[in-house]
Formats: sequence, C-alpha cells, structure tokens
Amino acid sequence: MKRIPTLQLLGLLLLLVSSGSIVYLGFVYAPFFVQLAQDPEQFREYLLRFGPRGILVFVLIQALQVIIAAIPGELTQLAGGYLFGALGGILYSCAGIILGSVAAFGITHVLGYPVLKAIMPQTRLERFAFFINSPRVEMLTFLLFLLPGMPKDALTYIAGLTPIRPLTFFMVSSLARLPGIVITSYIGAGIEQNQYIEAAVAALLSVLLLSLGWIFKDRLLAKFRSWR
Repeated sequence: MKRIPTLQLLGLLLLLVSSGSIVYLGFVYAPFFVQLAQDPEQFREYLLRFGPRGILVFVLIQALQVIIAAIPGELTQLAGGYLFGALGGILYSCAGIILGSVAAFGITHVLGYPVLKAIMPQTRLERFAFFINSPRVEMLTFLLFLLPGMPKDALTYIAGLTPIRPLTFFMVSSLARLPGIVITSYIGAGIEQNQYIEAAVAALLSVLLLSLGWIFKDRLLAKFRSWR
C-alpha cells in the first residue's frame, strides 16, 4: 500500500479542519450575516468593532458566502462597494471569493463524490453532471462562471470533481466572476457616494444581464451538454 507523505497528509488534514470550521461557522452565523449585508450601515458598524481587522472580517464573510449558499453573493459584493468604495470592494470581494473557492473546491476534490452528494440536491447534481467529465472543462468553467444566473457556489463544489487543475480553476473562475463583482461593487459605491444615476445605470445593466442569463440559460446548458 502506497504511503502518503507526511507533509501531504498534514496539508490534507489542515484543509479539512479549516474547511470544516468555516462550514460550521457559516451555518451558525449565516442568518446574522445575511441581515448585515441587507443593511450596509449596520454592516459598517459591525466591521468598525474590529478596527484594522475589519477588512479581514469582510473577506472571511465573503468566503463564507461561497461556502454557504444561504448568504447571497450579490448582497455582500454590493455591501463591499458601499463600505470600501468600488476598487476596495472589488479587491476584497475577489479575495474572499478566491478563499471560499479554495475551501469549497478542496472539500470535494479531497473527499470526493459522497460529500458532494450529501451537501447538494440530487436535481442540481443531475443538471450539471455534464460538467464533471467535460472534455472542454476549462472553457466550460469560464462560461458557467461568466453567465448570470448560474449557481456559481454550487458549481465550485462540483468543479472539485472535474479534471481541471486547482490553480487553473481558481484563475479561470475568478476572471469569469470579475464582471459581476465590478458591477455590484460600483452599485454599492454609487449609493454610498449619493451618485444615484451611476448606481441606477449599473443596476439596470445588472438586471439586463441577469434577465438575459435566465432567458437563455436552458438553451446554453443544452449546448454545453452536447460538447464532445
């Protein structure tokens, strides 16, 4: 029987312990964080309690949003723009999303399909089963994470079972998520700075893209399933 190197074993244990801790905290505090994200001023007061570490707390909350789907990503990204400005919101949201993606991807990449089956509805698994063995997994990753209306947090877990390299996944999915993060961060920043026209334009663009995503989602998924 092949022995697992000590450092590799320790790394796996660290990943499992840290990911499990984040998942536990997410389930416990998810309702509280959802409430915070819905009230940016309350969110600001909460983060100010932590002083300079408030940015780190926001990044961790954003990471929890990826791991626990109960926390809406659009709300936390909008709050990030409101609290830190457009550029700060984009940077800190990206940092949190990458951190959460590492945990979610790592959980299924290490523990395999049984864990994915335990945490995800069977209907969603069946709908995106084509993603797991797709011969164009890199391109498919980019498109699925770019298109509005796709369950990106769930897809991060599913991606852990695909043949894509972890670093490639983090780079491709982060790049694909970026337009959505930019738009929502600008909406939040515009509201905080009383630039309501700019915020309204960004919001209308977001609604338009989301509507198009929902309209064409089934056709696009059918096309993706036909890829060989």
